[in-house]
Amino acid sequence: AYRTILTFLEDQDKGIGAREIITFGNSIGGGLQGDALEAHQFKNGIKYVVISKQTFVDLSTVAEAITGLPIVKFLIKLMGWNI
Repeated sequence: AYRTILTFLEDQDKGIGAREIITFGNSIGGGLQGDALEAHQFKNGIKYVVISKQTFVDLSTVAEAITGLPIVKFLIKLMGWNI
């Protein structure tokens, strides 16, 4: 959803055609934001402002820290849920 809305905001023909995009991610939303932006091709002529609040490095690391179980980290990565 994050990638889709970002593309819609950037699209000059079928979308908004924004010249400035400000994004905000909090906690897990910040993790999703980071995951989406990592592979994003930023467009020339658009100013991007990215704000992340109280987020984390990745979900598997947080899950391991909370549970104290290294297997949780492995399982999250194995399932493809690591953001």
